[in-house]
Amino acid sequence: SLSQHRADAVRDVLAEKGIRATRITTKGYGRNYPVASNKTEAGRQQNRRVEIIVLDGGIDAESMFR
Repeated sequence: SLSQHRADAVRDVLAEKGIRATRITTKGYGRNYPVASNKTEAGRQQNRRVEIIVLDGGIDAESMFR
């Protein structure tokens, strides 16, 4: 999906900047969690986003996406 592609692109940039790819988990949600209405262009622009969550060392990132 486009949202997964966007998330993976951000992961790749972070990896290029020196963050180990094994420390990064991505998940594209598509239309599942909009922050604005998709009925307007302005709303669609707001929904084209990537959210980054920084976890403490002991938290398993995969468990957040179950």
